[in-house]
Amino acid sequence: MITSTDSSCILCLDFDGVTHPEPCQTDKLFCHLDRIEIVLRDFPSVEIVISSSWREEFGLGDLRAYFSPDIARRVVDVT
Repeated sequence: MITSTDSSCILCLDFDGVTHPEPCQTDKLFCHLDRIEIVLRDFPSVEIVISSSWREEFGLGDLRAYFSPDIARRVVDVT
């Protein structure tokens, strides 16, 4: 269980099937991201590592751009 007082925690986040359905039409890309961000705001110590095949086509800065600015700062790496 994660609590808002945890000192450090890393969320490995995939995109396909998590932030949007898989397969996904272009107009539905990241349709669930707002829900994920709402939960993450309750856990400010959680850092995000993108564990998605998207990392093969997009750099870290490009991947951060999909997130709201406050959450994008917490995207620390890819794997």
